[in-house]
Amino acid sequence: MAVYNARHGTCTLHTGDATTFELTIEDVGLSIDGLQADNREALPVYDRGSFDGLVAGQDTTQSFSTTFKVKNESLTHASNARALDFLLKLSTGSQASGTTVDAYGFEWALKIVITLDDGTTSTSKTLPVVRCTVGYTEALEGCAFAISGTNYKAPTFA
Repeated sequence: MAVYNARHGTCTLHTGDATTFELTIEDVGLSIDGLQADNREALPVYDRGSFDGLVAGQDTTQSFSTTFKVKNESLTHASNARALDFLLKLSTGSQASGTTVDAYGFEWALKIVITLDDGTTSTSKTLPVVRCTVGYTEALEGCAFAISGTNYKAPTFA
């Protein structure tokens, strides 16, 4: 199996009303945990204490974390479209009245598409219903941005 090292890419944030915000990213790190076959858990069935087989359970969730460098203005610029407005639905930001991708519409959730490019090959990871936490650092070396959270629907990899 070849090692895939992405150096550049994009992180595109999608809201429920098809509004998007794209970050150009560098030095990407990405981790997705909890992937299972058919995106659902398997529940054991026992007959008189002996394992008899598996039946399908509920859909599973995936924990994810991504860290990357971005231009400083992507985080704090006073424009109408800031990454933090999209990720956290800030009350004074461009998405204060934005639409969630969550089917019930009560909680803020996004679709996140991370596209990675190593200069030869490109790949994308789509997390369709995400609740996230955000951390960032602004320093002399540049701006580091971290998104982590939970994806509630089957991810796709292309």
